[in-house]
Amino acid sequence: MPYLVCDKCNSYYKLQPGESAKDFDRCECGNKLKYYEYMRDYTKNLENPDTVEGKHNIINLWTEKSTLIKLGSVLGVLCLGVLLIVGMSGIFYSAPTSDSNTLTGDGSKLNLIILYASWCSACHEFDNTLSDYRVKAKINSKYQLQKLDVDRNRQTALKYAKNGEVVLPTVIIADVNGNIITKHEGYMTPDQILGIL
Repeated sequence: MPYLVCDKCNSYYKLQPGESAKDFDRCECGNKLKYYEYMRDYTKNLENPDTVEGKHNIINLWTEKSTLIKLGSVLGVLCLGVLLIVGMSGIFYSAPTSDSNTLTGDGSKLNLIILYASWCSACHEFDNTLSDYRVKAKINSKYQLQKLDVDRNRQTALKYAKNGEVVLPTVIIADVNGNIITKHEGYMTPDQILGIL
């Protein structure tokens, strides 16, 4: 026996002998009725949402929403993206690097010198320490930060080496003339470096 079904309110009507689908155009809720030869055809569509008539994926559901909802969801995704980028910026923080063999400073702050190499994994981990907001604030208030790549600045690196060997990363606090005040070799956590700054 044929049926007319409303996809909006899930109401159905069983056509009686002599009745036609053309006799019933719309449901009482105002939605257009769909014709099914058997009720199982309708229930199969409910069980299998990938069929053409019953297909509901996230894109279709989104396109059926109002413009205000669409605009809100787009703005939400954009805001989330901006927050993610801002949050991740600390990971990619990089101090100024120097390719010269002399240290420069403004004379009003102590020099904080980081000896590193691009191939050094501990140096890359140490960049996370330097990007900690507490460490950044302390460095910006008291120091002129300079990162020296030991492969590009061999003479300067050797000036701070011990017996010709450089442990990476190395943190050096030096006065305005480049004289060492304190030196720490190896990786440090944010709390550890805050203890020497």
